[in-house]
Amino acid sequence: MTAAANHPSGISASRTGASRPTLRRLLTPALLGFAIAALAFYARRHYIEPESIAFACEPNPWQGWCAARSMLIQTFAQGGLGWAALAAGALALVTGSLLPAYIAWVCGLAGLIFYCYEFAVVGALVGALVIVRKLSQR
Repeated sequence: MTAAANHPSGISASRTGASRPTLRRLLTPALLGFAIAALAFYARRHYIEPESIAFACEPNPWQGWCAARSMLIQTFAQGGLGWAALAAGALALVTGSLLPAYIAWVCGLAGLIFYCYEFAVVGALVGALVIVRKLSQR
């Protein structure tokens, strides 16, 4: 008698046990993505878009805390987040490694929120596909 016949649903016990850890493993990148998207949206809403901050940083954009704001603006004005996501996604696709896949996923999501959507969406999708593939193989 097979293991599938012993289980009430007819599915082998090894298959049912494998689905729960896979779901938990796949939930981690989703929660990471949600956290990065929330932080990027908060930064855009409260540090990039307000006119009062733009006027305060206008005289000395590279002084004090305005330097971080100016650097962030330059990053997405030049498409840096999109390019970083695309490069990390390509590296993840070629090597199959999880680290560049997570970098592509995070940079891609931040790039989508910070107006770099052309390349960021491709990098985020490639990173997400590599993450799902690698985590579901474990």
